[in-house]
Amino acid sequence: MEKFPVGKKIRKIAGVAGISILSMLPGDKSQQTTEKKINLPRKEKIEWTRSELDSDGNLREKIAFNWLKEGVEERDKKTLDFVDTSIKEFINELAYRKLNGKPTRLYSSMSDGSIIENIKDLNNELEIYKKNTESYRYENFKKVASLIKEAISYYDIGRKWILDNIQDPEYRKRLALEEKGTTIDEKVDDYINLVKNNRIGEASDQDFVLSKDIKKSYGGIDDGNISSNHIGAFYNTEKNAAYFPMDIDSITAIEYAIHEYAHKVTKADERLSLKAIELFSEAFDSLSVVTNLSGELNKDTIKSVAYFSDPTEMYARKKEFDYDLERLGVKKYGEEFTIMHYLKAIKLQKDGKLSSGSMEFIYSIKPEKILKIMNEIADIGSVQKEDKNLA
Repeated sequence: MEKFPVGKKIRKIAGVAGISILSMLPGDKSQQTTEKKINLPRKEKIEWTRSELDSDGNLREKIAFNWLKEGVEERDKKTLDFVDTSIKEFINELAYRKLNGKPTRLYSSMSDGSIIENIKDLNNELEIYKKNTESYRYENFKKVASLIKEAISYYDIGRKWILDNIQDPEYRKRLALEEKGTTIDEKVDDYINLVKNNRIGEASDQDFVLSKDIKKSYGGIDDGNISSNHIGAFYNTEKNAAYFPMDIDSITAIEYAIHEYAHKVTKADERLSLKAIELFSEAFDSLSVVTNLSGELNKDTIKSVAYFSDPTEMYARKKEFDYDLERLGVKKYGEEFTIMHYLKAIKLQKDGKLSSGSMEFIYSIKPEKILKIMNEIADIGSVQKEDKNLA
């Protein structure tokens, strides 16, 4: 019996799933060149695959240059318009005085000479401002290109974290415990190997997509549960690809990759076991989610509850929680999750040291069910050690 027909229908229509959202919880990251020489990409292109970025050594610089140009133009438009308007107003004032022999009420306290000086000053400031914005663009595009390269490396850390541990023998044991609870024929071991190998293949796919406008890449789709305004990253089910933003800090990038590749290896909830779906369904704490989101049962909160209750979202946030436990030295891969681990995690949550995905996972799970969720669903842990330089 299909337990989540609405969520699957939405994903089928929209072609997207596995959304990393910006936290919805309260209180919650010198070389000169010219535009002609750099051969800019088409302005309307906003996303590139990782293979495209790797195959063209200059592409990141082209993207960065154009991106900065667009950013400067957007950032400064209001300022430039304001200065230009002020100059026009002063010129109109002088014309009015010449025609009528007196000033307007608005500029009655200013002499003709003062107005002329203001026009000169504003014109000078306008030219300096334009030169400064051009200089900013030229001087900083290589820095931005380097940040794009760094983002790729951080996304790869998260992807490899998923891959390395699917390949770990301990992962197969956990997967066997999970899958043996479903109605599979006598060839359980063959089936488990098939599932594991399929997940290895999905996690080995490193050709993710980077976008300089993740909301536009997402397409402005409102799937009924989550608005595009909250999108941080997403997994496209039709293209079977993870989409990530270019501008991001290291830890968030890693956790985005873990979240989206967790969706990718299970094809959203299409390849989650029935046992996993049933456990997540039993464990979901709707009251806690409502309390921690707004405390009010309104339309938006109901949509959010529906989003967080989807097994694929609970599964992905569990993976973020696994990563945080290891990154913060709470629990190593292969260890049984105990009440002591849970209490340590709660303290980290109160101290604000967990990612938003991990906090959302804790809020979403009934406390009495968390040990079962953590120990009985195939666990993508990691042997990776904490790297303080990633913060």
